Amino acid sequence: MTGSLQIKNNRFHMVISYVDKDGKRKNRWISTKLTVKGNKTKAQAMLNQYLREHNGCDMDLANQLLADYMDHWMDNQEAKLRPSTIRGYREKLRNHILLYFQANRIKLTDLKVFHLETFYRFLKNEKGLSDTTIRHCHRLLSKALNDAIRYDYIVTNPAAKVELPKQIKYEAQFLNSTQVKELFVLFEGDVLEPIIRFIGFYGVRRSEALGLCWDMVDFEKNQFTIARTMVQADGENHLQDCTKNASSRRTMPLSDEMKNLLINLKKCRTQYALLFPETYASNNLVFVWEDGSPITPNYLSSHFHKIISNSDLPPIRLHDLRHSAATNLISMGLSLVETQQWLGHSLPSTTLNFYSHADATFKHRACEMMEQALSLDDRDQ
Repeated sequence: MTGSLQIKNNRFHMVISYVDKDGKRKNRWISTKLTVKGNKTKAQAMLNQYLREHNGCDMDLANQLLADYMDHWMDNQEAKLRPSTIRGYREKLRNHILLYFQANRIKLTDLKVFHLETFYRFLKNEKGLSDTTIRHCHRLLSKALNDAIRYDYIVTNPAAKVELPKQIKYEAQFLNSTQVKELFVLFEGDVLEPIIRFIGFYGVRRSEALGLCWDMVDFEKNQFTIARTMVQADGENHLQDCTKNASSRRTMPLSDEMKNLLINLKKCRTQYALLFPETYASNNLVFVWEDGSPITPNYLSSHFHKIISNSDLPPIRLHDLRHSAATNLISMGLSLVETQQWLGHSLPSTTLNFYSHADATFKHRACEMMEQALSLDDRDQ
């Protein structure tokens, strides 16, 4: 690849000469946007930098629009990713990334740090997206651009130099054991009472509870296995034969109370199926509506929010019941490893975060133990 400066319309242009995959030499004109007078040194510096950054690239492929590259890249990823990951990627591409970069006609080879930072500011200020969603878009772009380097389309990844908007760390709320009991009373008689009690007792993820199937419940051995998850994408429920990670697949004991809860659910399902054979939805799911149809994950969260918002309990999210279980298990004396295995955390550090949320009972007990061990009042007179 070589380059030279040419003058057109009183401005310096970089003329990049390269050989395509068929062995034919091509030229590409790129405006420096610098006027001729007094800017030759700056224009030459821009040309030198361009040649350094793009030497060895496949210029034909590098000249494609970033939006087109992202679209093709996603098609090639589907065989490597889980269905839920594919749906998440495509949703972000369709709703945010492709629309923006198609409208701005930015080429893969021309993409700079300021393009990405401008895009992220647009997502935050114009579309009102959360910092978490913006970071998900950034990770998706960065992964695709790293592959573009591997394919020899570009030499450097501009996403690696981006300064992302500062993310405010979310401080998870939790209910202590007394408050969890109050929550169960609050949901008495509610159609979603069984699944709320189940999540509150075991601290399972929303997707794990909704994905629980009867073939994973063993009443003889008094246990159940988390092996599937229910997720929502494009307005539809999707049952997946996988969990968030390997450690999330786990077998849990059935307490007497939870066993009776599931047995009663199974009896009700059988009765409803007999009463309404033509309209009852037949499936293997444990937690469903009265007509047997699956519960939508987002509805479960919004209904939970509605009920708890009208109570005197702290306004926690549904997922905070998982945090509550972690904190209460630790407060009751379970070790870090035991709590990690109960919740299916992949990393001990995730479980360790909940030590800081332990309630006053745990801290008072620790204080009493230290006082008893280190007190000087018991010295012999």
